[in-house]
Amino acid sequence: MEPQWYYTLQGQQQGPVPESQLRSLLQSGQVLPNEFVFKEGMSDWAAASSRAELMGGLSPITTTPAIGARVGELSIGAVYQEAIAVFKESWIPLCLGFLLVLAVSFGGGLVAGVIGAIAHDRHNVLGNLLGFVINGPLTLGTWFLILNAVDRKPVSPTDVLEGFRHFLPAFILNLLMMVAMLVGLLALIIGIFIVAILLSFAWLYMADRGCSPVDAMKQSFGCVKSNFLTVLVLMLLWIPIAIAGLLALIIGLIPAGVFCWLTLAVAYRWLNPPTPVA
Repeated sequence: MEPQWYYTLQGQQQGPVPESQLRSLLQSGQVLPNEFVFKEGMSDWAAASSRAELMGGLSPITTTPAIGARVGELSIGAVYQEAIAVFKESWIPLCLGFLLVLAVSFGGGLVAGVIGAIAHDRHNVLGNLLGFVINGPLTLGTWFLILNAVDRKPVSPTDVLEGFRHFLPAFILNLLMMVAMLVGLLALIIGIFIVAILLSFAWLYMADRGCSPVDAMKQSFGCVKSNFLTVLVLMLLWIPIAIAGLLALIIGLIPAGVFCWLTLAVAYRWLNPPTPVA
């Protein structure tokens, strides 16, 4: 029986299709050699250009790369193009999800304030502790929400609560991230900034692949290290986006925040295609 292949097309999983059909798509240019492919028996996705059985003599060197070619580097333009498309499709549930995160955080603060008043907690230790406890699950849940939108899955604001189903690993990852940031701080501000960039995919790996906290950090480090400058530019561009959101009154910060997170999620997905689903 002819092998069945999955492939990506502008960040979206396609297939399965017979090997002869995928080879034809590559030969005709409908699928470019810098897209990723996968079939049963492979341990992970690979660039189509690396699979001799698919290329059939086609040289990837003479093929014009697509915008956002994913072999070796990211494309800022392609990431923004995709993020804008996702934002247009799902901006309402995404913004409502961010508002739900704020509501849960605010509600937790009120509860901690009442408990603190009863316990005469002058330094708000209880409030800070509660905020730290729920921050991990809320952060993980927000990435569940964002990734669902990027993968064109059904998006609901309540996706942000999904993180509480993975409370312990989310809590541990949040703790480890804080420790890493403190270590980076010892190398002055530039150190904590570099650490933040290198670990920027950690939450995404946990949300996407269910990685353990340590493995999520390791995979983020390895992936971002190879694409450091592009991820750096993506995150630096968050500054003017946030300023634009602020100029559109405070409410503008919600869609601005959504879009910033979308750019990082699109970049992550560009480098980490979804696990094929038969």
